[in-house]
Amino acid sequence: MEQKVIQIREMEPIEKELNEAKVGVLAFSDEKQNIRQVVAPFVYVDKNIFFDENLDENFQFALIGDSVSFSVYREVKISGKDKSDLVPVLKLVHIKCVGLFKKAEESKVIEEVSKTFHSKYNPVGKEDKNKPAKFLFIDTEEIQASEIVNG
Repeated sequence: MEQKVIQIREMEPIEKELNEAKVGVLAFSDEKQNIRQVVAPFVYVDKNIFFDENLDENFQFALIGDSVSFSVYREVKISGKDKSDLVPVLKLVHIKCVGLFKKAEESKVIEEVSKTFHSKYNPVGKEDKNKPAKFLFIDTEEIQASEIVNG
């Protein structure tokens, strides 16, 4: 099986993918240097990836200020041959964000992220007013994106 990797350099399609994706995989080291991976819902706001700390107990093991990695994968519908002679069997979009893990503390940011989370994951339901919003985020230093075609 042959594989072709095409780098995506424009931010517009990358941001579109991040805004449409429902979950991704957050990878980080805990205090014992064990690698942890958490599948988590997220929102993409102002070039950063935000997570609701209330949604997963594994966030308690993440060290604030440490470098973390976050990946989103999406299978792309195959539509015939591509420009090469490769007959696609599987086509994926992969986005990887790397940066420092931080706690959101500014009330304006928390309010905006809270509204974004609500509209993305609970558009017709009611907000849970009993739980205060607590958000962790990746202060994104680098975003890499690629389209992977296997055939």
